[in-house]
Amino acid sequence: MIRIWQSMCSLKSQRKYLFYICVLCLGVLTLQVSLFCEINANYDKKRIEKRRYGLMQGYLKPESRSVINVDFTVNNVLDHMTNVRRGYFGNENFTDKMSDFVKNYTLQIHKQELLRVIVMPHSHNDPGFKKTYSEHPDQSTDTILSLAVEKLFQYPDMAFVWPETCFIQRWWKNQNDTTRNKLKQLVKSGRLEITSGAWVTPDEATPHYFAYLDQLIEGHFWVKQHLDVTPVASLDMDQFGYSSTARYLLKKAGIKYSVVKRVHMGMKEYLMKTRLMNFYMKTPFDLYEQGIFTQVEPYEWLSFPDSCGPSRDICADLDFGHDVTLPDPGTPEANKPIRLLNHHYRSLSSFADKVVQQLKRKSRSFLHNVLLLPHGDDLRYGTGYEWDNQYRNMKILIQYINSNQNYNVRMKFGTLKDFFTELEERSEVNFKFPVVSGDFFPFTTGNEYWSGFFTTRQYLKRLGRELQESVRAADILAALVILSGHVHEMSREILTSVLEQLVGARRELSAFQHHDAITGTSRTHVVKGYENKLSSALSVTQQIMAFLIEVILFNACSFRDKENTRCGYQKENRMKDGNTLRTSVYVFPASVQKVSDVELAFNSKTDYSLVLYNDFTQERDEIVEFLFSSPYISISDYTSGKNYSFDYLWQGEMVHIFFKTSLLPLSITTFKILKSHQTFLGKSMNINHFDVSDTNFTLCENSQVNVTFSLSDGSPQEICYKIENFCEKIRIDWRHYRQSGGAYSLSLSNESVNLLKSNLKVRMISGSKQCTVEVSHDTIKIEYVLKNTIGLNGRYLQVNVHTDLSRANAGYFVGEISMRVVTTINNSDIFYTDSNSLQLLERKYRKTMPFSSNVYPISSMAAIKDGSRILNIHTSQPHGAVSWEPGIVDLFIDRVALKAEYGLWHEVKDNKFTSTKLYLQFESCTNSNSDSKSENFVPSFESLIINDLVQHPLKSFFSIKDVPLEKTSVGFLQSSLPCDITIANMKCLCQDNFDLEGVSLTLFRRLATRCDTIPTKCGIPAKYTMISPDSLFINNPGKNFTVKEMSLTHLKVKKSLTQYEIVPFEEMDLKTFLFVKNPRVKMKRERNKTNIFV
Repeated sequence: MIRIWQSMCSLKSQRKYLFYICVLCLGVLTLQVSLFCEINANYDKKRIEKRRYGLMQGYLKPESRSVINVDFTVNNVLDHMTNVRRGYFGNENFTDKMSDFVKNYTLQIHKQELLRVIVMPHSHNDPGFKKTYSEHPDQSTDTILSLAVEKLFQYPDMAFVWPETCFIQRWWKNQNDTTRNKLKQLVKSGRLEITSGAWVTPDEATPHYFAYLDQLIEGHFWVKQHLDVTPVASLDMDQFGYSSTARYLLKKAGIKYSVVKRVHMGMKEYLMKTRLMNFYMKTPFDLYEQGIFTQVEPYEWLSFPDSCGPSRDICADLDFGHDVTLPDPGTPEANKPIRLLNHHYRSLSSFADKVVQQLKRKSRSFLHNVLLLPHGDDLRYGTGYEWDNQYRNMKILIQYINSNQNYNVRMKFGTLKDFFTELEERSEVNFKFPVVSGDFFPFTTGNEYWSGFFTTRQYLKRLGRELQESVRAADILAALVILSGHVHEMSREILTSVLEQLVGARRELSAFQHHDAITGTSRTHVVKGYENKLSSALSVTQQIMAFLIEVILFNACSFRDKENTRCGYQKENRMKDGNTLRTSVYVFPASVQKVSDVELAFNSKTDYSLVLYNDFTQERDEIVEFLFSSPYISISDYTSGKNYSFDYLWQGEMVHIFFKTSLLPLSITTFKILKSHQTFLGKSMNINHFDVSDTNFTLCENSQVNVTFSLSDGSPQEICYKIENFCEKIRIDWRHYRQSGGAYSLSLSNESVNLLKSNLKVRMISGSKQCTVEVSHDTIKIEYVLKNTIGLNGRYLQVNVHTDLSRANAGYFVGEISMRVVTTINNSDIFYTDSNSLQLLERKYRKTMPFSSNVYPISSMAAIKDGSRILNIHTSQPHGAVSWEPGIVDLFIDRVALKAEYGLWHEVKDNKFTSTKLYLQFESCTNSNSDSKSENFVPSFESLIINDLVQHPLKSFFSIKDVPLEKTSVGFLQSSLPCDITIANMKCLCQDNFDLEGVSLTLFRRLATRCDTIPTKCGIPAKYTMISPDSLFINNPGKNFTVKEMSLTHLKVKKSLTQYEIVPFEEMDLKTFLFVKNPRVKMKRERNKTNIFV
C-alpha cells in the first residue's frame, strides 16, 4: 500500500494529502465530541425535566397500564325489565353480555365446602332523622360508644363497627385520656372498625361532589389525627341508591370495599339469581381502575329480620337484645323448648337448624363461600343489658353451630374488614368478579319507586346549596389569606376564632349531606333544626368573608394597632359573641344586611364601596345586581376612575341596581358608590304590561342571542344564536302532576295539567343590562332573563322560579310542579343527568316501566342531544328530571307529598317560599362526545364553565368609603387556571384547639370537549395538564410553605414536592396537596406569640 502511495505521489503531494487527512480526522473527532456533549446535555435536560415533572416518581406511565373493560352496566340490566311495578324479568334466557359473563364464571359452592360466616355487630345512628343531631348524645349515641369501649374489653372475641365520625368526634371531647386510649387501642387492633370514616353516611343522589368530598375530608382528617387509622371499608346499607361518583371518590380516598343494600328490587333479584352480588363498581371515565369492590346484601332493610336469609321471622329471632337466654350446649336445658321473639323452638338444635338453613340459602346469592351476617339495627346496643345478652346468646349459637360438623359452617365475630379479608383469602385464585358501571337509581321498596326525594322539601335543598356556596367561598378566602401572607394582620387569638367558626359552619354543611337531611326525609322538628343550623352557618360564613376582606383591604384599621381610635376598633369586637362571630366593623355582606339597616347606624349621607369577591378560577363578565336605598348614585372604578352606566328598578322602598363589569379569577374588586342628588349614567328600566289575549310576540336580545316570547303566556318560543347562526324552537310549560307518593316515593304517570291556564299576569322589564319577561300566577312566579354581556353569561336563558306551596297546609295543592321544556331535538329515549356534578351519565326512558322509575336525580345539570343540537339545563340545587318523549325534559320544581311512609309517618306539606334558578343553554355541536358503550356524555368547555358560574355566584359586600383602603383590588392567582382545572376543595385544616395545621388544596381536572363552531378561550385538551401547586398563588407560597401531595382525603402522604415542581393531571384526575409552614417560619412564630406569622 505504501509502495502504491509512493508511486502515485511526490513528496510534496504526500504532505499535502496527509494534511487533508489530518484535518478530516480532526473534524470527525470534533463532531463526535460535539454530539457526545449534546447527547449528554439532552440526557441531563431530560433527567431534570423528568424530576421536575414527576416522571421519575412514576407519574406518567400509561404504557404500564391496561384498560379495565366494563362487563355490564346498570342500564344493561334495566333494559330487560318488564312492565311490573317491581320490575321483574320477563325473559329468563335473554342473550347479552351479562348472560355471557355468567356462563363464563359459574363457581359452585358444593355441599362439602365449608361456609364461613362473619357476625358483624353494628348500631345504625342517623344524625338527623327521627331525632336532631343534638338530641342523639344525651339520649343514645354517647352511651352506645361508651359501652362499645367497655364491652369490647370485657369480651375479647367480640367486634363492632361504627360508620359516622361526627358522633365519635363529639363523644371524644367529653372523654378522659384513659377512655380515649382504650378506643384507640380497640381501633388499632381492628376489633372496633371505623367504616368509611366520613363525617356522616351521605346521600348519593342529591349532593354536589364538593360537599360529598368536603365531609369525607372532614371525617378522614379527624380519624387520622386522633385514631391514626386508615379506613378501608364502607358500610352503606341505608342510603336510597348509590352513585358511581361516590364510589369513585371513596376509591380515591383509599376505601377498597363497600357493602350496599338498597338497589332496585328487580335488579337485586336478577343479581341474586345469577350470583353476581359481588362486583367492582366503577365510573365510565376511569379506564385504568377496576373500581371499588362492592357487595350487595340480598334483602331489603337494615335490620335483624333482613340479615340472615329470606325468612324474616327466623332472622328476627337472632335479635337477642330482649329478655332471651339460650341454654348452654350440652346441658339438659339445651333439649328443652326455647321461646324467642317470633317462634317457639323445640330445642337449641332446632333453632340452630333453622338458622343454618337460612344462612345457606343466603349464600346461594354469591359466588363464594364467605357470608356476612350484619347483627344490629337502629340505635341498638344502647344498654349494658343488651350488650351482654347479644354477646352471650350469639356466642352460644356460634359455639353450637361450629361444633356440629354436619352443618359444615364456621361462625365468628368480626368487622367489615375481617369479612373482606376472609373473602379474599377464600375466593379461588383465578376467579374474576365482574366490573359494573352506572348509578343504582332509583331504589325500590315494595311497589314504590324512591324518586320523590330528589325534589322533596325544595326550600331546604336550596338553603343547603346556598350554604355550600358560602362555605366554599369562605374556606377558599381564608386559605388564600394565609398563603398570601395577610395573616400577619391578625393576632393568634383572632385567627383561631375565625378558624373555629369556619370549622363549625363546614361541619353543619357536612351533617346536612346525610341521607335523611339533604333528601328532605326527616321528621318535621328535625327539618326545622336543620333549617336553623344552616341559616346560622350561612350568616357566620358571610360575616367571616366580610371580616377577611376587611383584613385585606383596610390599612387604617390594622389589627396590630389596638389604640387606633380613628377606626373605632376594639379588640373584643373581633371575638366570638356567644356562638356567632361578630361582623367586621366596616365591611358587611350585601346578601345578609340591607344597606338601609346600616344607614341607621351611620350618617345617611355616607358613601360606600361595593366589594365583589370572585371565588371562581376563571375571569368572568357579569351583570352585577345589588339593592340600594336610592338610584341617585354614581358607580366608578377606584383604579381607573371609570364611571359605569347602570339600570335601576324600584321595588318597594329599595332599588335594584344593575351594572356590567369584568372580574379577575380568585379576586376581590371594589367600586365607589357616591351618593348624589341626581343619577350619573343611571337609567330607569322600562316596564310593559301585556294583555294575555294578545297573540303577538316580543323579543329580548343581546349581541350573541335573541329570544322570542309569546305575549299570551310569556313562554319563550324561539332562541337564536348569532355567532353560530342557528335557531331552536322552544316552549316552556308549567305542569301540575297529581300523585299519591310520600317524602321518599313518587307515584305518578306522565299525565299532567297546565298550571298556568288562568289568572296570569305577564310583563316585560327591559334595560341596557338585561331583559326580563315576568309571568305571575297564584302559586308560582317565573322570570325569564337574558343578560346583555359578551361573555358566557350572555349565552343562556336564565329562568328564575319562585314557588309558594304553603297553601298545601289548607289542602289546596297536592302533587308536583314541573318545568317542561319542549324542543325539536330528537334524543329518542336517551337523556343525561349529572352524577353528583362530577360526570354526565346516560339515562333511558323505558316505556315498559312505570313513569316514576324513569325519574333521575340531578345535582346541577341535565342534557338532551341529537346529532347536531344539545340542550343543557343547569340548576342551582337538586331536582328530579325525566325526558319521556323526544325533545322534552320535565324538571320537577317543588312538591307536596301527603302519603305517610317509612319511619316518617306524617305528611310532607311544610312547604315554604322557595327560589329556584335554572339556566337553559343550547349548543350547535356536531362533534359532541358521547360514548354509547360507556354511557357517559362529555360536556363542552362552554357548558362546563357556565355550570361553574352557576355553582359559584359572586359574593357582594359593602364597606364605608371614608375609611382609607390599603388596596382597591386584589388578585390571588398568578394567572387563570386552565379551563379544565377547578378547585374541588380548599380549606384550612385545624387541630382540636383550632391552631392551623396547614392549607388543603384539591384540584380537579374535568373532562371536556370543544364544540366545533363555538369560540372559546379554552384550548384543545391535551393528555396531561401540568400544574405547579406552589406557583399558583401570588406572593409565592413555595418560599414559605412545604407542599406535599396527599391522598385525596389526607390519610396518607404520597410525596413531598420540590419547589416549583410540576404535577401532571390526567382527564378526570383529582389530586390533593397540603401546604405546611416551613420550620424556619414556625420558629419565628414561637418567638413572637402575638402574631400568627411574621
